[in-house]
Amino acid sequence: DLRRALLSFGRDLPVDAVHIDGAVLRVHRDQHGNIDVADVLRRLPPLNPQDLRGAVLSAFTVEHAQVRIVDERVAGAPEVVIDDLHIATRGPVALGAPLSAMASASWRDNERPATAEVYVDHVPEDLVLWPPPAARVHLSLPNTELRSAILWLGLPALFASGEVDV
Repeated sequence: DLRRALLSFGRDLPVDAVHIDGAVLRVHRDQHGNIDVADVLRRLPPLNPQDLRGAVLSAFTVEHAQVRIVDERVAGAPEVVIDDLHIATRGPVALGAPLSAMASASWRDNERPATAEVYVDHVPEDLVLWPPPAARVHLSLPNTELRSAILWLGLPALFASGEVDV
């Protein structure tokens, strides 16, 4: 509401939707497993959930973004670049409410993008986002080499080698 923002001299700026275009996120994991982005999230000052009580974001979208990942735990691992990242919520976003989102991205010149559908039972009302809240995820990783994916995710080696192509 522009009128409300002007009359409050900019102290009351309602946000209906958030759209991010062309962002780049660099992620680095050191030999000890520390992830720099997680360290930053843990150090952020706490937000006051009361400030957002009752607020509803009609949409959250990210378009044409990029994630650049370096993992020192994987010997000789080059930087992995995830390109053309798109994220969009399906429906409104509010504290305590369910959240559904869809993401797609590509890497290694794949013809088919990787996709993820994420369902969170409720957005944490206390705004604690790390570690992430419990969620259900449906993931499609076409033409992905399993060994590096397993190492990055820290999963037990269930398969010696292979590729995912779904």
